[in-house]
Amino acid sequence: VEIGKSIDFSIIRKLYKKPFQMESLLLGQANLLEVTIDDDQYLNELKKEYTFLSHKFNLIPVFKSPEYFRLRPMNFPTIRLAQLSAIYAENNNLFHSLIENNELDFQEYFKVGTSQYWDTHYNFGKNSKKGKKKISNSFLNLLIINTIIPLKFAYNRYKGAQDNEGLFKMMAKIKKEENRIIANFDKLETSIFSAKDSQAYLQLYNNYCTKDKCLDCAIGASLLNVKV
Repeated sequence: VEIGKSIDFSIIRKLYKKPFQMESLLLGQANLLEVTIDDDQYLNELKKEYTFLSHKFNLIPVFKSPEYFRLRPMNFPTIRLAQLSAIYAENNNLFHSLIENNELDFQEYFKVGTSQYWDTHYNFGKNSKKGKKKISNSFLNLLIINTIIPLKFAYNRYKGAQDNEGLFKMMAKIKKEENRIIANFDKLETSIFSAKDSQAYLQLYNNYCTKDKCLDCAIGASLLNVKV
């Protein structure tokens, strides 16, 4: 969020079809280029480009860099920002495209590849097994559930549209989220078949279970045989 706030969107628009510049911009604003590795040519080229962009657009990077702690390599901020830069570099009207798309066909916007450097790296200066760092289907589903659909819902509300039935149908077509919380609900033999169901249970867990509001919850009250 802080990285996004630090960049005027007009700058993003100016770097359309310029993936290297876009990548240097996002990584630089995230304070991820503030490392010194003399023999890493790609890093040094990114730093040089970011220095130029920061002076040109009067940029100020975020105060605190994203953390790597407890993240799997594919979720490292370097990889996710490299992927994001590729998405923006290839999609000049991403917001409009996502809003207008009422189906689940978002693959064309997010199935982009990163620069070759990331084929053999997860972080600067450390080689890894070669492999394309493409956005997986499971991560794309998370983007749809947690970003695209909420964005479309907020836009509908802004425009005064009250009919969100299409968004609920979209959620019902996506596989349920797989995480510790949903796994625990599965053990209770609950009916969780789609993202629509898993989101409902996550909402229940975050707003009632974690706050010990069992008596305010219709399900909790029913189990305790208490009238709400």
